[in-house]
Amino acid sequence: MSGDDAGAASRRRAAIGLAIGFFVLQIPILSDFTPYHGDERFYTDAAIGMVQSGDWLTPRYPDGSLRFEKPLLGYLVLAGSYATLGIDLLASRLPFLMAGSLLVWVTWWASLRLLHDGEAALLAAAIVAATPDTLALAQRSTPDALLCLFLLLGLTGFALLLRDDEGRRGAGALAWLGTGLAAAAKGGLGPVLVAYAVACAALSRERSRRLRRLLHPVWLPLGLLLGVAGFGVYALGHGAAELQRSVSDQVGGRVRTLGDLTRTFAAYAVIPFEHLSPWVALVALGALRDRGSIAQIGERAGWLARFAAGWLLVLITIFSAADVVRGRYLAPAYPLLVIVLAFALITISRRAVAGALLRRVCVPVLWLAAIGGIVLAAGGARIDPSLLVAGLVCAAAAGGSLVAGRAGTASHVILGLAITLLVVQTVGVQAVRTVFSPTPVEAIAARLLDPALAGARVAQVGESAHLASKLRVATGGRVRIDGFARGGVGPDWNAYDVIVSDLPLPDAAAALGFRSEACGAGAADEWTPGEVRAILGAADPRAAIARRAQPYSVAIRARETGG
Repeated sequence: MSGDDAGAASRRRAAIGLAIGFFVLQIPILSDFTPYHGDERFYTDAAIGMVQSGDWLTPRYPDGSLRFEKPLLGYLVLAGSYATLGIDLLASRLPFLMAGSLLVWVTWWASLRLLHDGEAALLAAAIVAATPDTLALAQRSTPDALLCLFLLLGLTGFALLLRDDEGRRGAGALAWLGTGLAAAAKGGLGPVLVAYAVACAALSRERSRRLRRLLHPVWLPLGLLLGVAGFGVYALGHGAAELQRSVSDQVGGRVRTLGDLTRTFAAYAVIPFEHLSPWVALVALGALRDRGSIAQIGERAGWLARFAAGWLLVLITIFSAADVVRGRYLAPAYPLLVIVLAFALITISRRAVAGALLRRVCVPVLWLAAIGGIVLAAGGARIDPSLLVAGLVCAAAAGGSLVAGRAGTASHVILGLAITLLVVQTVGVQAVRTVFSPTPVEAIAARLLDPALAGARVAQVGESAHLASKLRVATGGRVRIDGFARGGVGPDWNAYDVIVSDLPLPDAAAALGFRSEACGAGAADEWTPGEVRAILGAADPRAAIARRAQPYSVAIRARETGG
């Protein structure tokens, strides 16, 4: 085996190891209710209902009403996980972590196909793994991770079809199947990608030839079939009129004035620079130090940079018309942008002067991460053993990157920085979040699963209906729980046997024979730096954290439980 072949094989193994490492690092987080996104409830509630009813083609809300806001594939993936593994939080999130891990590997593979640089491909995979949105979406039971994965496949296929070299083998399948699966997973962005690819072909100098490439006689109809199936199943089973809520969800909530549009556009335009800031900053510093690298990057990756930037602009423009700003909406643009950024960083790092500058910038950051890990371990040892372990792991990741960087090139230091950021965001941040933001879900679920409460009618009031959805998952779907959010219509106390709440028991409930007992505690408001310092200085830090938590209670009707 030649040196080049050995290097390629080594990087291939490293890419696989990176994807596996990404998966392993997230596994402990999956069973933790602390990092919970409100949208998870829509999918877990619907999937639980699908499994329990046996109707796998009709997602519903807990009250039985139809939930057709999103296409079927995301619900099916989650319901399939429940049917295979049982209903719990790990099964809720595992398929989407798998999609996130595949996204890391596919980023490496796509970069290799598009730019033919093994070092840049490995760095791209590491940066995608360390991107905050990749981590967040891989930890949630929502189809966003699937969407990012499928759109990257589609983007790769269309980029290859629009390129003029001979490396287009399999591009039609990638383009159309990836786009179709994206539409089946979450709707609208699949057709948007098709429109974008057609527009790129139509605006090129080889317009007719490139348009013909896109119109693949086999993969195009298969992709369309996949995309249409996501909502088509609903129409076949319940009539096309029921799809009105799907249309409203996909295109509703538009801004009303030009001023609003301008503000949301500006807000969205800043988000990619925030989420990719370390890598954008390094590219900018290196390019300013050695401007000759800009021409080299443009020659090899200019076409892909334009394609990736155009896709980002399309997403910003579309979502700027909405009346909310949500950073995760731009996540499908990041993998392709990261491929370009990684290629630029590797190109710059190979130039002596600019590479030395990047090394001088990255090494102090790694030292700060190592010192921060040691501080976390030392300070956290008095609070919780998990903080001690997390701090040591973060310090070890940064230290290992420093050691590897001393013996390697500037590109090794940059790769080590990406891996260190991945470890800090998963192990370090999660440990802090779990310790300082307790959740009452496990304690309440254990109480509701008491055999004495079998068949009890349960209502959750006070916080939001999120807790009711969490409890449905935590109890394995065995307890029916109706959620009543604070400020909304309250429950009919006569209709329930058990009340879960973070509020004092009302007189009306007490008069009906309910008795209240403390059951778990949840996170209070956000911590301030002063409060954290006070906790660290307390004689018993864990007790101080517990005193600040929000207590929850379970009220049980005495006559129903023999009390």
